[in-house]
Amino acid sequence: MITNLQDIQAKLNPLTKDTDKDGIKDAEEDNDSDKLNTKEEFIVGTNSTNADSDKDGITDGEEDRDNDKIANYLEFELGYNPKNSDSDRDGLKDGDEDFDRDGVPNSL
Repeated sequence: MITNLQDIQAKLNPLTKDTDKDGIKDAEEDNDSDKLNTKEEFIVGTNSTNADSDKDGITDGEEDRDNDKIANYLEFELGYNPKNSDSDRDGLKDGDEDFDRDGVPNSL
């Protein structure tokens, strides 16, 4: 869920959950095609109407906000926290974890 203020900042209608009536809730839409939906953009602090908020040539979804070797969009897909390099607080950066125990870190 996003707040009314966030709706307005994202150029959406705060009075409806689906501004463009396409069946996808505004919070779950990727309005700028950067692999992050509106809610995720607010979580990582990027602009949901600009695919490259900091204009560095890397889309917001491909950025690595917490420098753990995993792109923001992938952190959301994996259930990690893109603002914390050690989401499970076990002393290993998320990108160095090997959850599937195949001998290869998740970031590779």
